[in-house]
Amino acid sequence: MNERRLTVGSLKSNSQPKVIPPKVKKDNHINSINNRENNNQLRKIIVEQKNQVFNIIPDGDQSLLDTGLEQEQMISYKCKKGTCGKCAVKILQGSYCLSDITQQEGAKLKEKISLGYRLACQAMIGTK
Repeated sequence: MNERRLTVGSLKSNSQPKVIPPKVKKDNHINSINNRENNNQLRKIIVEQKNQVFNIIPDGDQSLLDTGLEQEQMISYKCKKGTCGKCAVKILQGSYCLSDITQQEGAKLKEKISLGYRLACQAMIGTK
């Protein structure tokens, strides 16, 4: 015995099937840019030099100084070799993004290292 079940849709006259629009996928490139921007905001490095504060967004494996200069941060420097000490900065935030302290930094900064100072030309980003 075939029992026919009636549903609300079957009782309507001229009923048309409900059309569900397909889900639109976001462009992978846009997702990649958004993720990179969110990660960069989380990984911001904030440094202080001569009572000026600089915000640097880590980008690639290069020195803190080179990255800052590329981002138009006016960090003072001279030799870029770790001998003059002019690029010394106090790390206020983001020290976890930087490499370990180099011999040049240890020799030049001595006790300032314990206060959070680094040589921007020697502190490498993303090489921990």
